[in-house]
Amino acid sequence: MECFTVPFGHFLGYDRGPDGNLVLNKAEAAIVKRIFSMFLQGMTPYGIASQFTADGIPTPGHKEKWNAGTIRHMLENEKYKGDALLQKRFTVDFLEKKLKKNEGEVPQYYVHNSHPAIISPDDWESVQLELAKRASLKGYHVSTDLFLGKVKCGACGASYGPKVWHSTSDKYRRVIYQCDEKFSDGKKRCSTPHLSEGQIKELFLKAYNSLGDRRESVVETCELIISELSDTKKIDDEINDLGTEIDVVSGKANKMVGENAFKAQSQDEYLAKYNALCQRYDSCRKKVGEFNVEKAKNAIKAQEISDFRKTVESHGEAITEWDQSIWNAALEEALVHSDNTIEFRFYSGVSFIEKII
Repeated sequence: MECFTVPFGHFLGYDRGPDGNLVLNKAEAAIVKRIFSMFLQGMTPYGIASQFTADGIPTPGHKEKWNAGTIRHMLENEKYKGDALLQKRFTVDFLEKKLKKNEGEVPQYYVHNSHPAIISPDDWESVQLELAKRASLKGYHVSTDLFLGKVKCGACGASYGPKVWHSTSDKYRRVIYQCDEKFSDGKKRCSTPHLSEGQIKELFLKAYNSLGDRRESVVETCELIISELSDTKKIDDEINDLGTEIDVVSGKANKMVGENAFKAQSQDEYLAKYNALCQRYDSCRKKVGEFNVEKAKNAIKAQEISDFRKTVESHGEAITEWDQSIWNAALEEALVHSDNTIEFRFYSGVSFIEKII
């Protein structure tokens, strides 16, 4: 006989209350919020793990060293938005207490608002979209890429990744960044140049400082864009209208099923009408999902631009040294072109093109 269990273990941000339910641990919740914020600002799970290890923050298992897998698992965990997916694993052997990942062997149950949330549902959904976006980037390295996959080939769109030259010789060994698709088998090689870490940093500082006296107008532009992206009334109205239609269709379908159980009728006609209602229902649900994705994307963009605005406001003077936080918050992407130029596109929509020397 198989039975399920929901293991608790070390779950950062929560304690187990006297009644067995999750209760907030405020000190740990602050760490969880920081992880989600750092990720939305552009940091990778690897980068966050490295930062936390350096800061001496203990892991959920009370160890000193964090790893990217732990961070990613936390970012994907629905419990942080107050929900719970039950029976992710189940017991297959009571004597040895063996647990197995549930791959459909037993039912799973999703419970909304089962406990206090640490991360808002909108921010949690934004993180899931950002995870998917990064995973879809061509050649994007989520593990150790210093530039967070923001440097891309202007010819093919692939990420620029670090490559080691002369790896067997300490004297000539160097790390360069080049298009990850440049030497892919069976593909035409991109003619975009390679760059060193120092070149990318120097050119970025030059581009960022080019904002100069335009900072005030850039901030105003950011505020307008944020306002537009944050206005969800039109989308919310569409979702509400679709919700009403879903309720109507669902009511009709249930009524048809009930009538069919007690009234003799052509089953072919019944199935045709019932299937049409099901298709209409599925279509509405799909549209609701698409609108929710659009809302989440707008929320991500608004947060990115808000972070950029704060960065511009807090760094009124020209910066002379590389700052990872400014790179994360200010830059949307940097495109390396075949004409030996690199185009820095900032979140406000402003772009600067610098010559690669």
